[in-house]
Amino acid sequence: MSADTFKHIDELGHVLQSQCCASDVKLLMFAAAANSEGYRGTLVPIPPPIMGDTVYDIGQLRRLVATWPSCDQMLQSINQSTAGSINLLHWLLIAQANPILRRFKINRLRGLCKDLKLGRPSCKPKEVLSVIYKDEPRMGKSKGYYAYLGCPLQFLYRFLIMGRMDNNWAGPMRLYDQLDPALSQCTVTTLPLPSNCWSRSRFGRAPRCVLICQVLQDQKIMPQSEIIIDDTFNLRVRYLLIFTECNKSIDCFESSTSVIIENPVQTRTITSPGHHFRTRFTGNCENCSHRFRGSCGSRWFFRLVGAILGRVVQVVQRQNTKF
Repeated sequence: MSADTFKHIDELGHVLQSQCCASDVKLLMFAAAANSEGYRGTLVPIPPPIMGDTVYDIGQLRRLVATWPSCDQMLQSINQSTAGSINLLHWLLIAQANPILRRFKINRLRGLCKDLKLGRPSCKPKEVLSVIYKDEPRMGKSKGYYAYLGCPLQFLYRFLIMGRMDNNWAGPMRLYDQLDPALSQCTVTTLPLPSNCWSRSRFGRAPRCVLICQVLQDQKIMPQSEIIIDDTFNLRVRYLLIFTECNKSIDCFESSTSVIIENPVQTRTITSPGHHFRTRFTGNCENCSHRFRGSCGSRWFFRLVGAILGRVVQVVQRQNTKF
């Protein structure tokens, strides 16, 4: 291997370790675009490492993608990869760094949707990523408005990098102020991926993807429940929501996760000089489970603290008496 290849290995190791989730999403989008029936429209731009003089072998590329391990395993086995595979991964994850994908805390999603005047999400996504374009100036939230867009997985690679959809999108795009219609749209339009597609992603082979897009308008327009657009020129992707087959209700996600101990029986004996006490608490009351998380379960601790403080006061008083 050349010196550049070894340098690429070091850089890939750092990215796979520090940005494992974003790397997984990038590889998944590329795999879906490469395995799409309309790959000539979805696989844009074509990575230079796989491009020959004038053409590229799509069959060979698909076979290479199918052999990719998971990102965690890739971090361990990157040294055994071929130079061509290393160069392709380096271009996808490092060289082509626009846009930047960053993990967004899921517990902040409800507040984000409220700020953007979007409908409250009905279920919890598997992952949320913010989409940042390096060459784009900062734009205030007051310009334009936001909407959900259900996007087939095979279109994401071109849409995020180029900012434009290809002609394979069936009809005009429909954006919504609620999440559920966008999810239904994504489910209907998502095409089944071939069996040789990358199957080791943490999200599965074909997750549903919903985009939070900013619709830029020169004039202020009141948001609507459904927006129909023919061109993506004034559309900017701001967040990417990834849903898998198992998605919990967001109410369950934001509720308390404390564990209630049923019928606990515990005996503690604590002995200190001059003090001996024994505490015993049992859970015979089924309707008073909150006591075990608070008053009853921690009562022995406060008694212990009181005993220690009392003993310290006695020692100090004895010392003062001697002097």
